[in-house]
Amino acid sequence: MRLSMRLCAAPILGLLGILSTVSTAKADIYAPGDSIPEVSGDVFGWNRGDAGSTYNGWDFFEATADNPTAGFTDVTPDAGQFGTVGSFSVSPGAIQVGSGNIYSPFAALNYNSIVASGTEGANTRIVAQFRTSGAEIDYSSLFLSSDVSNVGTIAPTMVKELSREGAGGTGGANVDYLAMWDLNESQAEYRIDFSATGPHVSFAEFHVDSFTSNTAFLSPTAIPEPSAFAALGLIGTVVSMRRRRRQSVVA
Repeated sequence: MRLSMRLCAAPILGLLGILSTVSTAKADIYAPGDSIPEVSGDVFGWNRGDAGSTYNGWDFFEATADNPTAGFTDVTPDAGQFGTVGSFSVSPGAIQVGSGNIYSPFAALNYNSIVASGTEGANTRIVAQFRTSGAEIDYSSLFLSSDVSNVGTIAPTMVKELSREGAGGTGGANVDYLAMWDLNESQAEYRIDFSATGPHVSFAEFHVDSFTSNTAFLSPTAIPEPSAFAALGLIGTVVSMRRRRRQSVVA
């Protein structure tokens, strides 16, 4: 009987393993005006440069030259910028590597960004996108704060893993990730906080857009991939077959 249970569990566990490694096609960081795959509804609904919009993007992080591992704040978004300049900060232990990524071989780093936002409307949407390699950030640590002097407590309205692929010889994965917040208010600045799961996160890019509007935003929904649906269907089939087999044995 124990052997039978093990044989039944094996294919189910295998299928669960498939689910855990399902990946999407590699994608660039998305910009307002882009349609994001596997999301129902508009994430953006505006263009960069529109009235009420802001943008700050980092593809190359600049550490403090005299003490690069003391933690630093980068206020020079190199990938693009519109509206008031924001900032990106990292805790002590960070090293800026030659590629411009932030990395630590021994510390689980903490990150935060001061998001410059508009004040023209009664509603604000903030969309942050991350690119990492190797180990990953702790996605459950992503929070936003309306008080830039305090760590965030507002969970995202929607999150979406945009892409995932093996990181090759470095181990881990290359991951693009998106988090979105809808707020029934507007103000000049917000703060986003998040942490690494441990050492060996190579933090490559951070892009954050915001838009204020007097019209309430329609919330988009992240849709599971078809391959995930298929795997779930196979799990259901295995379980159903096992139940029928058990019933026929009892009869």
